[in-house]
Amino acid sequence: MTATSRTAFLVLGHESSGTKLMMSFLKAAGCHGDVEDSQAFDAALLGDFQAFDRAGNSIMWRRSLPHFGRPNWKQPTTETVSPRQLRVWPDLEQLLTILDNRWYRTHVLVTIRTHYCAVRSQLERGHVRTADEAEGNIVQAMERITDFTHRNHLPSRYFTFESMIFHPEAIIAALHEWGLQVDPSKLVSLRDVNEQYLPSVPGISTGPE
Repeated sequence: MTATSRTAFLVLGHESSGTKLMMSFLKAAGCHGDVEDSQAFDAALLGDFQAFDRAGNSIMWRRSLPHFGRPNWKQPTTETVSPRQLRVWPDLEQLLTILDNRWYRTHVLVTIRTHYCAVRSQLERGHVRTADEAEGNIVQAMERITDFTHRNHLPSRYFTFESMIFHPEAIIAALHEWGLQVDPSKLVSLRDVNEQYLPSVPGISTGPE
């Protein structure tokens, strides 16, 4: 097995940017991995590579930035928050080293979302306590991702949350260029969730003419 015959698609993005939604496209293309929070390949961080042994030539691995156990700040508790529960910035270099050592060539898919809606989604989901915290996290997330991909010369593409919702054919075409065949019948139901965060602006109509 050669390095070029095995491809890992690493999905990165700030919180509430659509990383899980992007993973659903990869899943529909037959990539091995987990869409939800539980990631089987995470066991490799502790030295357990069984998930990789069972995987095929195309795998997907996801990281939101920050990542891991996030306390829900919308539901205050008197319990002490353990370090494990604190949101941390993932070591992207560690992920890449693991993939390199397993002979995977890594491609990076970066997800982004309309800033206004992303901030409010993070607040609603309890990822952050304030809008300022969300703003700062988004900026730092994109800086970390850009630095990581540039420093390691990784093939990278950026995908907007909005394009995944309104123009999935553009996502399918882009993934096709990377050798993936997405089965549209296997995609999750797509719906616009940005609308709930958008204010009404007099004189602007977002409906059909």
